[in-house]
Amino acid sequence: MLLSFFNIDPVELINNVPETLGRILEVILDVINWAGKYIILGAIIVIPIYIIFNFRTIFAKLFSKKK
Repeated sequence: MLLSFFNIDPVELINNVPETLGRILEVILDVINWAGKYIILGAIIVIPIYIIFNFRTIFAKLFSKKK
């Protein structure tokens, strides 16, 4: 009854499943692409700042003589 109210044919609904799944995949990939740019940009900014602030600790761990 609800399908007839919106003038949707069940066969048409089944035929549109691959197209709908393709659109969902496209949206997911677009979100990953958009977020990936900002994640990499954040890493480019945060990692050098982390290294600068912790340079003494990192240097001591790398070059300390183990007993």
